[in-house]
Amino acid sequence: MKERIIELEKQLKERDEKIAILEQKIDELMRLLYAATSEKLSPSELEGEELGKPEASSASDAAPEEDESKDKTRKRKKGGKKKYPRKLKIVIAAVIIPDEVKANPELWEEIDEDHQDLWDFIPAQYLIRRTVNKIYRHKHDKSQPPVQATMPAAPIVGTRCTPDFAAHLLVSKYCDHLPQYRTEHILKERYGIAMPRQKLNRWNRAIAQRLRPIWEAIKREMLASQYLQIDETPSDTSSQDMGKQNKDTYGFTTSLTELYTTTGPPGGGTRTYCASSAPKTNNTSAASSNATATAPTKPWRCITEKASP
Repeated sequence: MKERIIELEKQLKERDEKIAILEQKIDELMRLLYAATSEKLSPSELEGEELGKPEASSASDAAPEEDESKDKTRKRKKGGKKKYPRKLKIVIAAVIIPDEVKANPELWEEIDEDHQDLWDFIPAQYLIRRTVNKIYRHKHDKSQPPVQATMPAAPIVGTRCTPDFAAHLLVSKYCDHLPQYRTEHILKERYGIAMPRQKLNRWNRAIAQRLRPIWEAIKREMLASQYLQIDETPSDTSSQDMGKQNKDTYGFTTSLTELYTTTGPPGGGTRTYCASSAPKTNNTSAASSNATATAPTKPWRCITEKASP
């Protein structure tokens, strides 16, 4: 009877140990599935006969880990502090001198310095750049009319802005994607400048007209190429062939004087083509045919034509 009790106690102890190991496995599997990323176990940690038992490590195993940590430290130190951009202006706000040096400056010599850098921002400043044109009259002969020099023309015809202000308007609209009503609101609320969006639109058109030679040069360079890409913007149109509204329609307009001089009406003009349910390959072929001055082939069809007056 005593031997039976000892055997049962031994079996109970083995089962308790097995249950403890299984509970540890379940806990680690739950961590793997539901824990945060930093707490999850890698697949290599789950390998082995018993998941919960730590593996014995020797001195040779610990050495590579120390080397890896040293390598990581070296890599971090290798980068160092990032330098500021070269064009970034640095303003010296203050120079601090210890009181001991102020009391007896002849006893001390400077050997090094330390500094603290704080990022700062100066808000944009709008101003009026005024050109004063003086008017004079003769001191002795009052019968002579007053004299005045000719006022120089504005840098951009149709506007009252400098090239810097014009560049600011273009960058705000086309680079920062600010609509005109938002620019009008910013000028009024932040700077107290009443400048309606209609004026901004007129000035933008005048600035674009001043930059037209650049646009013409880009256009000539593109038309001299053997391949052109066009924007495929779909629209809904009524198909005369099918008698119903047709989607997936692409269209483009081209100048007859530049591309279709052999087939266009006298005096030039414009001709609009559209493609109903045309795949991209047809669009590309039509763009290629533009560069060779030949009319697009099917499925492109002319829907409007207007001759120059």
